[in-house]
Amino acid sequence: MLRVYVDEREKRSGVPEILVKKYGMVVTYKPLPVADYVVSERVAVERKSVSDLLKSLTDGRLFNQAKRLKEAYQKPFIIVEGRWDGVSRAERASKAVSSALASLVYDFGIGVIYTLTKEDTARVIRFLAEREQGERRSRVPVKAMGKPPIGDIKQWQLFLVQCLPGVGPKLAERLLERFGSVRAVFNASVAELSKVDGLGLGRAQEIVKILMAPWKPGKKGGGLDKFVDKKGG
Repeated sequence: MLRVYVDEREKRSGVPEILVKKYGMVVTYKPLPVADYVVSERVAVERKSVSDLLKSLTDGRLFNQAKRLKEAYQKPFIIVEGRWDGVSRAERASKAVSSALASLVYDFGIGVIYTLTKEDTARVIRFLAEREQGERRSRVPVKAMGKPPIGDIKQWQLFLVQCLPGVGPKLAERLLERFGSVRAVFNASVAELSKVDGLGLGRAQEIVKILMAPWKPGKKGGGLDKFVDKKGG
């Protein structure tokens, strides 16, 4: 049976309901840090209405979301849902919509798919699930499934390492293979982390900064609110 993990904010969109009722898929709602739909360890989908896309261009969120999508998933997609009838050519030109979408594909390697309705969107998600789960049998990231059962040490190890910024299933495995334990991963230096394939200096610095930041009682979120907001998009 095909399965998809869906961000809780998508409950009212109507798409998950179609996935369940029309296609018989298993839908599990989770507060996803990146993307709206997680199909496998490689594939995730960010769904945007036409108006959402325009707003994200105006406030500068689009490329930040694109960066995090690509960091977390090997084959991410952005679905732009709806009609462009109410958007004038002048507005599209002023926001450089065409150039922005081209940049998503060229600079970030993100697939951009246009759909007219929520039914079309659900059909695309089902297609991706069939390709990933039916043929490749790819795994859904542990952090998308929630906390593992008590006693499942390997899943807990993967879960904890995947909680680090920009770390997906494959990268979590590489980190654990390289350092041997969760504690060793968390104690690794910037130089050591940056040598792991797929991590890089920038993310290594961000990881160490978060792990080493002192807890500050009285400040909401222990100083991590900005980071969480950034991840959640």
